Amino acid sequence: MTRTSRFWRGIKASILFILRRPKDAFLILLALAVLFLAWRLKREKTEEAAGPVPADDKKIVTVQGDRVIVRRRKASGPVIQEERYLPAEGHMEVVEPEPGKGEGPQVVIRDRGMTAQFGGGLVYSGRVLPELDVKWFYWRRYSLAAGATPEFSGLALSRHIDDFTPFRNLEVAGMVGLDWHGKRRIGIGVRMNF
Repeated sequence: MTRTSRFWRGIKASILFILRRPKDAFLILLALAVLFLAWRLKREKTEEAAGPVPADDKKIVTVQGDRVIVRRRKASGPVIQEERYLPAEGHMEVVEPEPGKGEGPQVVIRDRGMTAQFGGGLVYSGRVLPELDVKWFYWRRYSLAAGATPEFSGLALSRHIDDFTPFRNLEVAGMVGLDWHGKRRIGIGVRMNF
């Protein structure tokens, strides 16, 4: 048996598994997504920078899309690079120091707080349902919203997935609530801010 035929047999077996047992395939995919998100979250750390900071500067602040990169030089010489996520709901402020102080600009990033952002998306709860919600609280990539579908309403916990996808406004959400007859419902899906 050649490598190519084994590859196609594996693809065929995977497709048949997904078609015959979609709930099990969905749970496996969800577990893999959670593991991947945990791995990406661990990678957001402070690192030593490769490039130099000019001698007359103590700190350089750069904004690249949804990231704020602060490179600073310590008195002993090494350059430290800090990279922080700036959520769509948050904002950044650079505060200049008082004249005569030897510090660089201070970076204040508001990456948590209250908001009232309308959004919507699709939720899978036995079948795919449209969903509308209002985001109330955000903390870095995570947020809490209250939403409703045609079959149930409840609270949704979501996470921005723009760190590994090209979509800047997309979030994965898990929703727990009650249907219109008082029974508990759970759903998972995607949402975006309007």
